[in-house]
Amino acid sequence: MTRRFFRFFRLASAGLFVFFACGFVFAQTSSGPINLDQALREDSPPEPDRAASYYHYALAKWHEANGDAARALTEMRNALETNPASSAIHYELAALYAQIGNIQEATRYANESIKLDSENPDPHWLLMNIHLDSQARRSGGAPAGRAGLRPALRELEILEKLTPEDERVYYMLGGIYLELGEVDNAVRAYEKYQKYSGSDNGYREIARYYASINDFDTAAEYLNKGLELYPDSAESLMMLGSVYLSQGKNREGAAAYRKLFEISGANPQIMRRLAVTLFEAKEYREAAQMLEELAKSGANPDRLSQVILGQSYFEMNRYSDAIRIFNEVLLRAPDDVDARFYLGESYSRRGRYEDAIKLYEDLLRDRDPRAIENRSVFRERLAGALLELEDYERAIDLYEENAEVNPEDRYRLTLLEAYRVSEQYDKGLARCKEFMAAKPDDIDFNAIYARILADADKKKEAIGILSEMLQSNPEVISLYVNLSEIYRQDKRYSDAERILLRAEERNKDPELGERLRFQRAAIYEQQKSFDRAEQLFKEILEKQPDNIMALNYLGYMLADRNVRLDEAIGYIRKALEIDPENGAYLDSLGWAYFRLDDMENAEKYLLEAAGIVPKDPTIQDHLGDLYFNTGQFEKAREYWEKTISISKDQEEIKRVRGKLKQIENTLRGKPSRR
Repeated sequence: MTRRFFRFFRLASAGLFVFFACGFVFAQTSSGPINLDQALREDSPPEPDRAASYYHYALAKWHEANGDAARALTEMRNALETNPASSAIHYELAALYAQIGNIQEATRYANESIKLDSENPDPHWLLMNIHLDSQARRSGGAPAGRAGLRPALRELEILEKLTPEDERVYYMLGGIYLELGEVDNAVRAYEKYQKYSGSDNGYREIARYYASINDFDTAAEYLNKGLELYPDSAESLMMLGSVYLSQGKNREGAAAYRKLFEISGANPQIMRRLAVTLFEAKEYREAAQMLEELAKSGANPDRLSQVILGQSYFEMNRYSDAIRIFNEVLLRAPDDVDARFYLGESYSRRGRYEDAIKLYEDLLRDRDPRAIENRSVFRERLAGALLELEDYERAIDLYEENAEVNPEDRYRLTLLEAYRVSEQYDKGLARCKEFMAAKPDDIDFNAIYARILADADKKKEAIGILSEMLQSNPEVISLYVNLSEIYRQDKRYSDAERILLRAEERNKDPELGERLRFQRAAIYEQQKSFDRAEQLFKEILEKQPDNIMALNYLGYMLADRNVRLDEAIGYIRKALEIDPENGAYLDSLGWAYFRLDDMENAEKYLLEAAGIVPKDPTIQDHLGDLYFNTGQFEKAREYWEKTISISKDQEEIKRVRGKLKQIENTLRGKPSRR
């Protein structure tokens, strides 16, 4: 509309106003008889001037859009004066008053709008929001209390009747019913929302409520309902993954996040969440691959991602990679508690106990709250490293300290195990009896007591204790394992096998089942039942191709028997691909090359193994054999003497002493009987 037209419209309106005003005055001053019909018409509301009303209404909306609420109100009131029976204009005035915070006027005009048009839903929406906002202001911005929710609920229940297919009404009803504690009504409202909406928001809100009260099963049920309708709902997949993690259902959580990753693409946040979930699900290889891919994408590596990557490498026995990652974290954050702890763990697994000890001692001095909270764990790990270095006195002091300050049985059990390893059997048995005085039927204490007795050459008594425990606790797999180990120590291999088979029959844990089968295969090997051992190791590898212990054991067993040496090297090399700096695996490879008469490679790998695990008597013995066979008798003597000095196996010591005699005989010109 042009400015010229507006000017004309104003002039015309003014003229009409003057005309009607003059007429009105004339009628009032007339001295003639009163016309009753005319008087009634004059007292009635004036006919609406729709053109003028629309003009003021349009100006009001223009001022409102430009942020001038005061002029918008003026024009909207002008619009109402020219059309006083308009429900819509009353509603617009109510909305403007609500906008400037005049709740009283907003409420008055909204109610007037409803009187004029009871079918109009807009003023009910406005009143509902006014009730919620007023309560929020009274409570300082906190969620609306019950007093403020009831009036809002009444408006929504009216809206449900006015607009029965409006999904917004049911969504708001669901939320308010939940705030009021009316869960069944809330669920019904959200179910209706799902009927009319194009999303799974209703099911997700129900799930959110149940998750908030730790009913994760019901939460997962509703999330899965929503995902049946909308399988690519990113928010529901994210929430479902979190719900499954809260239940400890890590594999299901990983599946949800994996689907989320598929639909979201290379989203760094989703990739990190998926990697953490995969780690929790013990899917270490996939977790590491996800984090490696994230690093390649150029995303800045955050601390948590790096620590999880290092832990994944650690769990995969890739200790060199774990050490590299944790050192990278410490370059940026030297005080990081997690990185220092897991670096110490990696050093320990690698046999670098001195390096591990420095880290654990440093952590014990740390005043960081998380370090203080985990002091018992650090003390335990420090004691373990000292035990490996045969610093028994200091190790046991630390274990004793842990047992004194911690009520948990596991710290007492590690103390007893330390007494067993250090061959302090009398002290270990005495302490065990102290702990068992309060818990005479405790399975773990009875098991360690039996193991100490067996090591103290009281195997019959130990077997009796474990056998009696098994009668009353036939479902406890650890009792079978300990009893089998004592039978193995006593060279009662058939009894050891029988007990393990009973354990496998009762076991329901697939991961533990593979460990039981591994132990049984080792017993077959010790019985010299090599075919059965080989078959069982291969069955394990069919299910777990990367089981490095099975790969190494099978490879070493073939090499030690001097059969299928190329196949043996293949198994051992595969183990070393996973854990390239494992001293035991390097020893196996060196021994396989020795059997192949490849002395150059044999020496290379055996020396590398000895450098990593210098106190392993088997490695020293193999080096002695290598140098004896290459005519380097002094070197052979050196390594065999070292074997005797560090070995605790009397049979091994006796056998190596026989080798030393062979050197003497050879040097004297006597024939060797090797």
